[in-house]
Amino acid sequence: MKSTAVVTGASSGLGAEFARQLAAKGFDLIIAARRRERLECLARELEQKHGVAVQVFAVDLTKPDVLEELARLIQSRSDVEILVNNAGYGAGGRYDQADTERQMGMIALHVTAAARLTRAALPQMVARGRGAVINMASVVAFAHLPGSTLYCTTKKWLVDFSRSIADELAGTGVHIQALCPGFTRTEAMEGKKLPEFLWLTCEEVVAASLRAAERGSGVCVPSFTYKLLVFILRSPLGGLLSWARMARKRRKARM
Repeated sequence: MKSTAVVTGASSGLGAEFARQLAAKGFDLIIAARRRERLECLARELEQKHGVAVQVFAVDLTKPDVLEELARLIQSRSDVEILVNNAGYGAGGRYDQADTERQMGMIALHVTAAARLTRAALPQMVARGRGAVINMASVVAFAHLPGSTLYCTTKKWLVDFSRSIADELAGTGVHIQALCPGFTRTEAMEGKKLPEFLWLTCEEVVAASLRAAERGSGVCVPSFTYKLLVFILRSPLGGLLSWARMARKRRKARM
């Protein structure tokens, strides 16, 4: 029996690239996102190119009833070997002024959906003695960025969630990964002007993630540049920089 991979947020960017690379490895797919036309186009591409079966699930996973429908589908399958919880987005602004619906949507996708789908997939994986869950976090999980409070904290939750489950499942053959990329060339990042060395491609992020997942559980930070950044953010220097930034903001507020 062929193995199946489930990828949420698969209509573009990293989600679509996960679907492409997993299909190239021979996985059948269940791909989920809101944009049906894009999903169906991707499904046709992968079926024709790789001869795999692709099931499209065009839904909004912030809706509890829809999320439960996908969770039940995953639970009903004995062949789901990889789950990629990629669905998510960023909504900025000072928290007391930010759009409430957009902020709550981040919790629904980054926290509730990832937790529910992981719970749906794990029993079958543990019973087979193999499998992997990849949770899309970010390097900002290790930072505190004004204007991105809920984005940073929900991504940090994904890192902590992944680490905790990895500890619980040590020795079962099931691997849990928190994927923490930096700036990646996707539709959502179009128009941002940054130094070239800060940019990653979807292809290299996904390839690094899948290689790391084959080796075991853990936090995957693609590229040396971002590994160094995370090291700094988690060191006393990172705390000092955060303190200096807040002190500067307080001084400006008093002027």
